[in-house]
Amino acid sequence: MSNRELLERLDIGRIVSLFKLNSDSLKKPNFVKLKAFLCKDLSHLMEEDTIVKVPGEETSYMASIVPISNSLYDPLDIKMRVFKNWFGNLDGVIGREIRGKGLAYHYYAQSSSLDGNLMMQLQQSTDVTAAFNAVKELVFSIVSSDNPAEIVDETQVELAKSATFYSLVDKVRSGYSSALWDLNFIHQKTERKSLREIARVLNDVKCQDIVDLCKDFHYKLFAKGESVKIYTIPQNKEV
Repeated sequence: MSNRELLERLDIGRIVSLFKLNSDSLKKPNFVKLKAFLCKDLSHLMEEDTIVKVPGEETSYMASIVPISNSLYDPLDIKMRVFKNWFGNLDGVIGREIRGKGLAYHYYAQSSSLDGNLMMQLQQSTDVTAAFNAVKELVFSIVSSDNPAEIVDETQVELAKSATFYSLVDKVRSGYSSALWDLNFIHQKTERKSLREIARVLNDVKCQDIVDLCKDFHYKLFAKGESVKIYTIPQNKEV
């Protein structure tokens, strides 16, 4: 599947709504224009950033999106889920750099087999450019380091694996949630996998897998021409 085909799967309205601005903001002409632009011509999105200034907002939001192709709970999807929890750990290297320094209140990186994308978001940021560059430097340092284990701590990866496992257990804790679990596989036309099967793959995730994800996928979130970047910023600020 080409990048363009993957991009065409992106639910732009859903992406825009993830900025968590109030409904009045989403109705403003800039957002209507943004959604129309994104849906009309996807071929230029990887070449230049999309910036929307929103009157009345005091903090900035941004999303960087990379088209990927993975299946629900396949090995890549499971590793991506561990990466999400590693990335989002408040006590981890990303958390100390972003929230610890007051650059952004919320931040995450996660993939969606349904939408066909890998997305990083920075939310309620006081300096979105500094926050973006801080994460970029960390990811690039992992990619270029001769000893990335100094950055990707084994304890933090094990904590991320535990968080991933408990989130999966929560999906099958009742009859209703188990039914939804099965429906997800049907909806995505993917072979059903049991929690035990997934747990085996999850148990084998190592620090090197986090490093490999940075090298193969996550660096693209910051590379020119590799990702779609959308910013919403206060009216009086620049990126």
